[in-house]
Amino acid sequence: MARWMRSPSERNPSGACPRFPGARMLDGHFHAAGTAVAVPKGHTEALEVFSGMIEDLKGDGTVRKVFDAHGMETATVAPAGSRS
Repeated sequence: MARWMRSPSERNPSGACPRFPGARMLDGHFHAAGTAVAVPKGHTEALEVFSGMIEDLKGDGTVRKVFDAHGMETATVAPAGSRS
């Protein structure tokens, strides 16, 4: 753990805010991380399989659990069917 972190929750900047009176997190974001799966053009079956897999992982909470396990509690999981 980095020396400036007192606990794993401080991997997320909002977790460190209580240590600094007056510090706050602003609404919105300055960085959005995206993940994509690319399949060769015309491989419709592969596209359907991977798209379905991603939707299932979002729908059953797996993506949320992974985010939380890595200190990304404030990250938003894309809505079902999102393509952007």
